[in-house]
Amino acid sequence: MVAEQPSIVFGHSIGGTIALNLASRQPENLLGVVTYESPLLSEPWWPQTWLLEGETELSDDVSAYEERAERFMITVLGENRWNRLPLRTRQTRKTEGRTMIAEMISARWPSATTNFQAIKVPTISAVGQYATRRHREAQATILSMLPEATGVCVRDADHGAHLSHARALAEILNGLARDLGYH
Repeated sequence: MVAEQPSIVFGHSIGGTIALNLASRQPENLLGVVTYESPLLSEPWWPQTWLLEGETELSDDVSAYEERAERFMITVLGENRWNRLPLRTRQTRKTEGRTMIAEMISARWPSATTNFQAIKVPTISAVGQYATRRHREAQATILSMLPEATGVCVRDADHGAHLSHARALAEILNGLARDLGYH
């Protein structure tokens, strides 16, 4: 879509990492980027919590990925919220574990490393008020690499702000669109 029409890209979590990488490739119609709590998996200080030591490719053991996906979801949602989800939803999230790990592995490939110096579009890096230390450190790194970028903190939000604070995130996007003359 970015190739077809002027666009502002929003990315949550690893989606924000992908959005920054896209911006570094300077697509013609990309107007701006908004990220929310984006991990910097290629940075040596980023903890590899969900990857096994030295893991560089996938195995055929699907159950191992399901367990890791469940642990990831419990970390993001909390055990109470995870257990309140319908069984079918929990099972679907667990079956996405192999894809989740594949994305984390590929985000560490040299070709996936973001060239921050190549990003020329307005960029907003947002975190929630209850962001983890590593997400705050990632935001600080993004802001140091992109001196023109803006840092934002979403009040009363955690990593799941796209679910709990969608309106606040929409306001950030709309504000950037207005600043760019597209609203």
